[in-house]
Amino acid sequence: MNMLVYGSREFGQVVRELLRVTEHHFCGYIDDMHCGEEVLGTWDQCRTRFSPADTAVAVAVGYQDLPGRWDVFERVRNAGYDCPSIIHPSCIIATTAVIGDGCLIMAGAIVDARAQLDQLVVAWPGVIVNHDSIVERNSFLSPGATVCGSSRVKSNTFLGAGAIVTDHVTVPSGSFIKAGSVFSRRSASERRTGS
Repeated sequence: MNMLVYGSREFGQVVRELLRVTEHHFCGYIDDMHCGEEVLGTWDQCRTRFSPADTAVAVAVGYQDLPGRWDVFERVRNAGYDCPSIIHPSCIIATTAVIGDGCLIMAGAIVDARAQLDQLVVAWPGVIVNHDSIVERNSFLSPGATVCGSSRVKSNTFLGAGAIVTDHVTVPSGSFIKAGSVFSRRSASERRTGS
């Protein structure tokens, strides 16, 4: 499949490599703020050159602006372009797992039985999303993050490297879970009481 990568910085370059190992054809970068090698132009310029009939888009806007990232995804989809999920061949994805559009799932990630990744989730290398868990749209799971069974990570959430969400908990929308930390029933209770 012919693919444009929306975003040309470090994340975009990682996505380009993901396209290579999944045998997609990289056409170039879209970037509204930066120019450089293989940047074809802004979104408005690129959409006049590439048809949604034969070109798809991977969104490589980083976690520093999650609302902006979602806006890019909606802009691309509303213009008729497909944003397929790109899954590294070394991942283990259960046959009962559900993967939404626009997900980027990096090397060695595991999405277990009946787990669900909604639209535009990024799972970096070594991420584990255990059975019956849901990661809602536009969330970032950093390398080695683990979501234990039957938990829910709500939308626009960032899990740092090695962070753990214990079983049967809900992480509120817009959360930022630091690297190496544990989000548990106690964490959820503290958030509710404000302590």
